Amino acid sequence: MTAKVYIGLALAILGALGILWVRHAWVEEGKALCEAEHTKAAAKAQAEQDRRTVASSDATTSMLDYLARNLPPIETTTHEAIERVRVVYRDRPMPAVCELDSRVRDELEAARVRANTAGSQVRPAHVGNGPAHSGH
Repeated sequence: MTAKVYIGLALAILGALGILWVRHAWVEEGKALCEAEHTKAAAKAQAEQDRRTVASSDATTSMLDYLARNLPPIETTTHEAIERVRVVYRDRPMPAVCELDSRVRDELEAARVRANTAGSQVRPAHVGNGPAHSGH
């Protein structure tokens, strides 16, 4: 082989090694960029989570403050209203006036008579019958 062939072969090998080295650098640079993007996204997600945690804590505190301020008056007002109704109607006799139409009164009286008649026809059970009084 001649020197030109050796030089050409050496240049080809150097070129291939250069291409492999550049490709390796690109891959490593891509990995670094990808890791940087993932780190940035993770930091952004953590910041959003922290913001939501603070907002939730603030909302809870606001709700508890609102309830602390307003719940006792609500309970007091409700209790006072119940007590007022109880006191107003407890000791006042209410007239029990019930005006019924004569047809309604006649129908109710007939129903009462039928119920009493049916109830008087039912025989009471004989004492001593049944498993409780069998003597066993």
